[in-house]
Amino acid sequence: MIDNSGLLGQAFCGLPFLSDAFRSDLVTAMVRAKRRSALGDIGETDCLTPEYGWRYLESPETRPLHERWSRSADLSPSQIHRVDRTLGNLSKATEGWSQLFRIPIRFVAPREPEVSSATHPCAPQTIALGSQAFDTDRALQAALIHEFAHVWFGLLSEIAQFDNGSDSRTFTLPTGTSGKTLRTVLFAAHFAVACGRYFGPKTRFVPGNESLTYHSYAEECLAVSANSPGLTAMGDYVWRELAAEVTRDSRGPTTVTRQSWTPQ
Repeated sequence: MIDNSGLLGQAFCGLPFLSDAFRSDLVTAMVRAKRRSALGDIGETDCLTPEYGWRYLESPETRPLHERWSRSADLSPSQIHRVDRTLGNLSKATEGWSQLFRIPIRFVAPREPEVSSATHPCAPQTIALGSQAFDTDRALQAALIHEFAHVWFGLLSEIAQFDNGSDSRTFTLPTGTSGKTLRTVLFAAHFAVACGRYFGPKTRFVPGNESLTYHSYAEECLAVSANSPGLTAMGDYVWRELAAEVTRDSRGPTTVTRQSWTPQ
């Protein structure tokens, strides 16, 4: 039997934010090609924008969510300035991540005041940042790594879905949030590993829960989704790559290579 995970590994060279060899250029080229094929003749327009991502995914099932997010207000100029500065500093500090922060993103304010940061796969390349995300530089760094990780997994999902729908279970995340899909569990594990590479896998990140670290969060997500019949070839590849990174973290802290930079 052909090892689909091995073939995908040869093509993509890992996952975004986990492997500095990750082929982000290949992923964006494939997303552009799929969107262009679905949307028809759009001339020389670049399809790798939030607008064309929405158009590509738009359907009677996803339209209400798409419309709600499209009506959200953009961030203020001062907030956008902080986002740009933080992304610049993250790019300087983390080898191999700069290209991941260069894709077109629309930054909006969430309609729910309690939301610190959010993305949704039916609102491609759109990141909502609440006021809490701007409380400290560290909070903004964590929010941006978290949500960009979701954006990149959204792009991978456009190429091939992670979940075939055959696993009828709903899942509970390590934070206690229930009713989640298999796909959501993989997205959650990925953001935790990505943040763990930057802040350290043993870093605690949930207020009021001193035992939950980026590492333990990802580990629990992978434990509940292991051997799921719902995993597609792409989903199995993603699960295996995440599990390999979590296993490496278990043997000792693994963080990204940080380059020398001067805070602005």
